[in-house]
Amino acid sequence: MPKRYLLPVVEFHLLVFLIALAVITKPSIFVLSATTHAVISEVQISGDSADSGNDEFVELYNPTSDPIIMTDWKLTRKNSSGTEANLVADLDGTIPAHGYFLIGHGTGYNGGVTLDASYSAPSNALTNDYTVLLYSDNQITLVDKVGFGTSTDPEGSAVSENPAANGSIERKPGVSDPTGGNGTDTENNANDFDQRVTSDPQNSNSATETPAPDASPSPSPDVSPSPT
Repeated sequence: MPKRYLLPVVEFHLLVFLIALAVITKPSIFVLSATTHAVISEVQISGDSADSGNDEFVELYNPTSDPIIMTDWKLTRKNSSGTEANLVADLDGTIPAHGYFLIGHGTGYNGGVTLDASYSAPSNALTNDYTVLLYSDNQITLVDKVGFGTSTDPEGSAVSENPAANGSIERKPGVSDPTGGNGTDTENNANDFDQRVTSDPQNSNSATETPAPDASPSPSPDVSPSPT
């Protein structure tokens, strides 16, 4: 090949190599701390009612700007042996945008706000070392789950301590930012929840809470190749 053609050919192949290398090594999307689906936001497993062992609730939160309509969803619990059973077999209702939905034991619960839905299987009540699971899409798709104590099926690691009587575990930012919602979801229960000494149930009529700005998704930087 004549020398006058050799340099352009080498430069062309070098440019192709640099572009291919940039595509292969392009940084992956960052894992976000905020989520875009309904989450289990607070759980109480016992309280101070006459039926204290059944004074319990599961609160859901919608971190998105659109209502979430639940049709044929279900809420279950899994015990420390891994046996799963329904809390609510057919869960229907709407979680308002940036709002809440409250589910609990129909006779044991005595919180200050009204339940949006009661357990359809109250005998399957919660206790220590359980996992709570939320399903959508005709009760097939797992939306979220929260394990506590020595739960055998948490999301990531379980919340290390069981909720205290009349207390709860609450999804962050929660206590640290009372009006910032409960939308943190790093897929690790141990990181995403705090203990509350006194629970704070909220229902679909409670004030909405917009996720804190620092929990908003941020796009991954796009690094484009610079030819030499």
